[in-house]
Amino acid sequence: MLLQVLCFFRPLLDTCLSDAEEKKISEVMENYKEKIIDYHQLRTRKSGNIRYIEFHMTVRSELTVKESHELTEMIENDIEAVLQNTSMNIHIEPA
Repeated sequence: MLLQVLCFFRPLLDTCLSDAEEKKISEVMENYKEKIIDYHQLRTRKSGNIRYIEFHMTVRSELTVKESHELTEMIENDIEAVLQNTSMNIHIEPA
């Protein structure tokens, strides 16, 4: 009975993304290793069919604010291409 109740409510509960989904994020970020120093404090969750991704990203010191913003948009688009229904918050930190 308890198992049936848990199975019924599972889609309603927030959970972190699977290892496979987090690996896709890492693969996207690997494509940007020339422009960023690192990304950290990755937090993910899934609520219903929406994925929420948040992390901090340290960018190279020579990037302007505009370039950093454009880089963030490219990363968000690339992640959205492999993980649909995603809401992202990327916090940019200077080197």
